[in-house]
Amino acid sequence: MPPGARRLVTRRVRLVVAAAVALLGVAAFATPAQAHGRILRTYPADGAVLTTAPQQVRLWFNERVDQQFSSVEIADMDGRAVSVSGPFVDPIGGESLILGLPAIGDGVYQVRWNVFSSVDAHVTRGTFVFRVGAGVPVRAPAVGRRRPARGP
Repeated sequence: MPPGARRLVTRRVRLVVAAAVALLGVAAFATPAQAHGRILRTYPADGAVLTTAPQQVRLWFNERVDQQFSSVEIADMDGRAVSVSGPFVDPIGGESLILGLPAIGDGVYQVRWNVFSSVDAHVTRGTFVFRVGAGVPVRAPAVGRRRPARGP
């Protein structure tokens, strides 16, 4: 092989190796694209009608949540806050929040949550409702809305 051809082949090999190393370096430090954290399910389920009051409310998410920057509030159908213990992040997996409830009476309850994902550092929020006692299933938009007073 002539000396000039050998240098050309060596240069091309070095270029291919450098490109491969750079590509592997980028792939090694890249994180997969993920959607923001989202709620998977709740207990009680949204719109549930329960015969007895639950002792806790639980929310499951698709990512780990940060307890310090997450909140959950429960209110009755008149908008009065229900005193709860928590929320606490489930220590097994860290993907659910648990709230202890006091004894609550029959009625409709709205749960509002704001959760900070420790995976993607985004906040997601939502609302769901449930009913304790007899009645039809409920939906979140109807809770807490008051009809405006009409004049004469």
